[in-house]
Amino acid sequence: MDIFFLLSIVFGVVLIVIYVYKTLRNPHINKEPDLADGVVLFLSGAGISAGIKVCYIAIALDSNICIAIGNERTYIFLGGIAVIWVSVQTIATLFPKK
Repeated sequence: MDIFFLLSIVFGVVLIVIYVYKTLRNPHINKEPDLADGVVLFLSGAGISAGIKVCYIAIALDSNICIAIGNERTYIFLGGIAVIWVSVQTIATLFPKK
């Protein structure tokens, strides 16, 4: 089984557990945990894992493959960073504020 697949499951479950805990324990928020928010958090955790995988692939590309794709390793790496960035921003918007 792929390590990045397991990492995405772990990220997703940990984010959901933290979200439920913070939502239920925050006395300033009069809100119950929402299933849609949990799904978005799980997918954002998977997005972080996917972004890490894309960055890893860009770094670990074989030189023969780099010649075939026109040596666009930098753009692939930046795409992975963008996926991570958007996932982190989405996660930050879903957690309850004090």
